[in-house]
Amino acid sequence: MDVVFLHGARQTGEVFRARVGALEARFRKEGASVRFPDAPHAISCGETGETWLSWIEGDLTASLEGIGECDLVVGFSAGASLAGALAASGRVRVGAILASPPERPSLADWGVEGSGKCCPVLLVVGEADEAVSAASSRRFVAGLEYEEYVHDKGHCLPLRARDLDRYSSFARREIDEEAEALGAIYGDDFSRRGREFRVRLDNREVILVAALPPDYPRSAPRFSIEARDFFLSPAALRRAAIEAFVPGEPSVYGAVVACNDRLANLDDDDDDEEEVVEEVVEEVVEEPEAARIARFRAAVRERARNPPRKRRGLWEVKIGIVGKPSAGKSTFFNAVTRQTGALAAKTAAHPFTTIDPNVSEALYAVPLESEPARARALTTGKFGRDPTTRRRLMDVLLKDVAGLVPGAADGRGKGNRFLNDLCDADALVHVVDASGETDETGAAVEASSEEVFDIGEEVDWVRLELHRWIVGNVAAKWHSVARLARHSTEAARKRLADLFHGYHCSSAIVEDARVLADLDENVATWTSRDLHRLVVAFLELRFPTVVALNKCDRPSARRNVRRFFMERQHTAALPCSAIVDSMMMSDDDEARTAAADYYRDGGPFGASTTLEVLSKAVALAQPTYAYAVTDLTTLKSPPSLKSDCLGDDPLGLCLVLRPRADVEDVYLALKRLGFVEGDFVRADALDIHLQTQRSAKRYDLIDTSTLVIRVATNRRRRWQQAKSSSSSSA
Repeated sequence: MDVVFLHGARQTGEVFRARVGALEARFRKEGASVRFPDAPHAISCGETGETWLSWIEGDLTASLEGIGECDLVVGFSAGASLAGALAASGRVRVGAILASPPERPSLADWGVEGSGKCCPVLLVVGEADEAVSAASSRRFVAGLEYEEYVHDKGHCLPLRARDLDRYSSFARREIDEEAEALGAIYGDDFSRRGREFRVRLDNREVILVAALPPDYPRSAPRFSIEARDFFLSPAALRRAAIEAFVPGEPSVYGAVVACNDRLANLDDDDDDEEEVVEEVVEEVVEEPEAARIARFRAAVRERARNPPRKRRGLWEVKIGIVGKPSAGKSTFFNAVTRQTGALAAKTAAHPFTTIDPNVSEALYAVPLESEPARARALTTGKFGRDPTTRRRLMDVLLKDVAGLVPGAADGRGKGNRFLNDLCDADALVHVVDASGETDETGAAVEASSEEVFDIGEEVDWVRLELHRWIVGNVAAKWHSVARLARHSTEAARKRLADLFHGYHCSSAIVEDARVLADLDENVATWTSRDLHRLVVAFLELRFPTVVALNKCDRPSARRNVRRFFMERQHTAALPCSAIVDSMMMSDDDEARTAAADYYRDGGPFGASTTLEVLSKAVALAQPTYAYAVTDLTTLKSPPSLKSDCLGDDPLGLCLVLRPRADVEDVYLALKRLGFVEGDFVRADALDIHLQTQRSAKRYDLIDTSTLVIRVATNRRRRWQQAKSSSSSSA
C-alpha cells in the first residue's frame, strides 16, 4: 500500500514526519510504503523571515498534479484540503484521512467538486480546535460521503493508541468487512490472523490460505493450500483461486467457491492415482526412448558412487526378495542359501506360504574385475569359488518376505507389514513366475498355449506397490513439510528428508533423487506429480532391483521371456530356475542328475543360475572390495588376533566395504575383525595386476590402483599411557 502524508501550513514533509512518526511506523508494520512530499509553493514569513511551504497559497493545480495517485492519503490542515481534493478527483484508491481541513479552498476551488469518483473519507476533527473549527471542516467535506472521528484535542492529528487503532482500522476497513462476511458465511471454518485469511474447504482436510498484500484488493492475495491428502493437487487449487481474483474487488469468497468447485470435479477431471503413478514412471524411467532411459540409469549409477560417508568400515550387504505369492521366492531363497531339509524355507503350491520373513546368509560371486587375476590360482577364500568361472564366493544376508498382491500398500493380502520388512535392504531381487502359471494373487492357472504372458505387467505392478507404499507414507505427513515451506525452504527440505529416513537412507540420497527427478528446490511449488517423480528416482537409488525370471524350466516360459527381453531391454533381469538349482543340492540322485542334465543342455536361455541373479543384485548395490595382506610380496593374509581365521592364505581376506571406501575404511574393518589393534600409522598398496606398489594415504579411495592393502599400526590404543610403542602391520 502506497501512503502519502501531506503536511500543514508552515511545515515541511520532514517536520510533519517527525510529528507523526508513530502513525508512519504503524503503516510500515502493516507492509505499507510511505511518502512525505513537500508543498510546491514557498511562502516567506514577514515577521520572522522564515520560509515555509504551502499547498494552498499559489497555483492549486500544481499542488494537485504534483502528488499523483496513491492508495491512502493522510492530510493535516492545509494538507488535508489537498488530500480531500485528491480523494474527490479519484486519485486515491483506498481512502483519505483528513485532519482539520479548512473550509477554504473548497473542493470547487480545487476544481474537483461533484466528480463522483471519491474514495471513502475519514474526517478527523478536534473539539478544542481553535484554528480550524469542526464546523468549518464539515463544510469542506459536505459534498462527500465520510465517516467522522472526533477527538478532545486542539488543532492536531492525535496519535494516542486508540487514535492509531482508528486510523489503521479505517485503512483496512475493506479487509475487515470481508473478514466479517466470511465469518458469517463459514463460521468456525473461517479464521483470521492479521492479513491472513484461512478457510476450510468442503473437503475437511483442505484449507485455503489467503495472505492479503498491503494494496489488496488491487493486487491478488498470495494463495496457498494446506492439505493432508497430498493427492488433491495443491497447484490445481491454487490456480483455481488465482483465476477467481478480480482486481479492485474482495475476492477471497470467490476463491473459496472456485476451490470447492475444483474439489467437486477432481474425480472427473484428475487422473486416478494409479494412472498418475504409471504415467510418471513411464515418463521418468520407462519412457520408450532408449537414450533417455540409458541416461537416467547412468545418472543413478553415478550418484550411487558418491554416497554420504557417515557409516564406515565393513558393510554387511542385505538383499531383499520380493514378488507375488507362489512366484518361487522361497524356492529361490533355499537355492541361494543352499538350505535343505528342516533348515529350508517352507514352500508350497498355495499363496502366502511365507508369513514371517526368512533370513539367512547366502553366497554370491565377486565380479572378476574386482579381484586380482592371480588370486584365482593362489587362494580359494573363506567360502570357496564358483567352479565354473572361478569367481570368489562371499556371504550376503538374504531376506525373503511374504508375497505381494495388488493393493498391498493399502493392506490387501497380508498388507504392507511385509513391505516394512524391506526397509533395511540394500538391493532387491524381484522373483517373477515367467511361466505364467500363477495369477497376480499367486493362485494356480493354466498357462495359455497361444497367448503370451506379459511378464512386464507383473514387474510393473510389484514396482507400483513399492512406489505406493513410499508415496503413501510420505503423503500422510506432507502437511508438516507444507507448513515449514511457508517459512523456510531449507527447513522444509530437511523435513522432507526426515520422512525418508525410515528407509535406512541419508538425506543425501533424497537430495540426489530430487536432482534426478529435476524438481525445484522449493517444495512449496510441488504438485502430487512431483512427489511421484521424487519417489520414482528414490526407488532407483535406494532399492536397485534385478528381476529373476523364475521357472524357466517350464515349457511356457520360453516365449514369455523372449517377449520380455524384446520389450524391456533396459531392465536388469536374468532367467533362472530356482527349483532346478535346489535339485542340485538334493539327496536324491535322480534329482541331481536331472538338474545336471538341464544345465548340460544349456537350459532354454543359457546357464544363468540363481547365483548369477543374486550376484547381479549385490553388484547393483556397488560394494567396494579390498584385499588385506601382511606382506606385499608374499600376499599372505593377516592372522586374526581373535581367532585362527584364514592364517597365511594368500589374498584370502576379502573385505566388503561401502561405495567410495578409502584406506581408512580398510583399517577400521581390520580393527573391527580383530586383525589389527592400535592406531593407524601408514599403508602401502598394490594395483589389481599386483605389479605397481605405492604408499597409500589414509583417505585414498580404493580402486584398481589401490586394491591390495598392507596397513601399519602402532599397537598402542589411545587410552593407554605407555610411552613406548611398537609397530604392527596388516
